[in-house]
Amino acid sequence: MRRYQTVTRWPDNSRSTAHAAQKRRRDDAEFTRTCRAALQSAGFTVDIGKQFFADAGVEVDLIATNRQGISFYITCRGTEQGAHPGMARPSAARAYQKAIGRASALHAQGWGPSLLLTTFAPDTERSRALLAAVNPEVLFDVVNPLTDVYRLRWLARADERQLAADLDRRRKPSGQRRNDRTLMTQI
Repeated sequence: MRRYQTVTRWPDNSRSTAHAAQKRRRDDAEFTRTCRAALQSAGFTVDIGKQFFADAGVEVDLIATNRQGISFYITCRGTEQGAHPGMARPSAARAYQKAIGRASALHAQGWGPSLLLTTFAPDTERSRALLAAVNPEVLFDVVNPLTDVYRLRWLARADERQLAADLDRRRKPSGQRRNDRTLMTQI
């Protein structure tokens, strides 16, 4: 009689990867619904969901119009499960980089302003430097839809003059675009 040896197999990674991707898509769709509800409660009218701009080659999650008729092109990245450690997570770093890339492509084609609605807080020096280096004309603002309710309400009622004033206040002259640590070591 012949004996067969049992072989231990490694788990099939294709199934776990597919499951993780499916869960990520479900979470993204759920967070986009949360962002839509937050925008509507702040006073925006959500015109369109998931829109692809062929001339820019990018897709935005939502297009919302404020009370003054100004359209915002919105990327939604985050979770409803609360704050995460920001840029310490690779997914948060990718979310910022992708949002900045999308906003840059839209801005180059004349579309804008762009908003990033995210729960990934910029809580590290790297994340703050990444966002500080972006021109506010390209990525107008980064807002947490779960906690920054007052900022969303202000954006919903702001007119072009108020948005331009806010933009000028946050825009830095080109000589001051480096982070403060670099400036401190030069003094």
